[in-house]
Amino acid sequence: LFFKFGSTARPFSGPGPGGGSSDPVLALQEGEAGLPDAALVPTTSQAEATGGFGTEVLNLAAFKYLQTVDPTRPEDFNAFVYYLEKVRKVLIVDTKSGSLIITVECSSLEILDGLWDDYCAGFLNEMAQKFLVTEDVLTELGLIEVKLTTTIPEEEYRACQEYFLQYP
Repeated sequence: LFFKFGSTARPFSGPGPGGGSSDPVLALQEGEAGLPDAALVPTTSQAEATGGFGTEVLNLAAFKYLQTVDPTRPEDFNAFVYYLEKVRKVLIVDTKSGSLIITVECSSLEILDGLWDDYCAGFLNEMAQKFLVTEDVLTELGLIEVKLTTTIPEEEYRACQEYFLQYP
C-alpha cells in the first residue's frame, strides 16, 4: 500500500527580503492541510528563477539526501530519512524528481495515522524543511532561503485508511 507526498513550485515576482526591491521570489504551493504558502528567495535573476529553479532545489535535495545509503555507515543516513523510516516506520519505496515525490509504504493503520497526524500538525513539513533544505543545498544553488511545503492528498490517505479498515 503506497501514498505520496511532495513539494511543487511556481514562480512569481515579489518584494525582496528588504521589502522594497523586486528580487525574484519563488513560492511553493500550499498543502492541502492549509499550511501557509512559503517563499524561496534566490540570489539569481528573474529569468533564472522562472526557469524551474524550485525544481532544481528539490532535485538537489533529493539527490543529496534521499539516495540509498549503506546501513553500516550511519553518518550517511539523513535525519529526514531516519525520521520516516525509524520514527514513523514507513518504507521509502520510490522518489521521483521534478516536484520531489516520495512514495512510502505504511504497513499498518497505526503507522498511516501517525504519519497523517504529523502531516496535519505541520511536523512532517518541519522535518523536510530542516533536513532537506540544508546550508549545503542553499550554498550550492546560491540561495538565501528555501521554504518547502509538503502535501499528502487527503483522498490518498482516506483510501489507505479504508484499505486497513477492510483488511486489518
